[in-house]
Amino acid sequence: LYGGQAVKVGGIIVTQCGTKFSPGRFVRLAKDCSIFAMVEGKVYFDQGGKRINVQPNDPTATAIM
Repeated sequence: LYGGQAVKVGGIIVTQCGTKFSPGRFVRLAKDCSIFAMVEGKVYFDQGGKRINVQPNDPTATAIM
């Protein structure tokens, strides 16, 4: 997905070989290095496009870990 696009819980944001991108807030790294969302919201990047985050739709959201 691109920055600003909506993602659902469990939706895969990036499928990658290795760890070109790192997980940030409300996202996790799967065993195959895919990055997926823990909450419903919008995707955004920081640290020069290297870290992927999700801005939750609900400001009081907490990720289930």
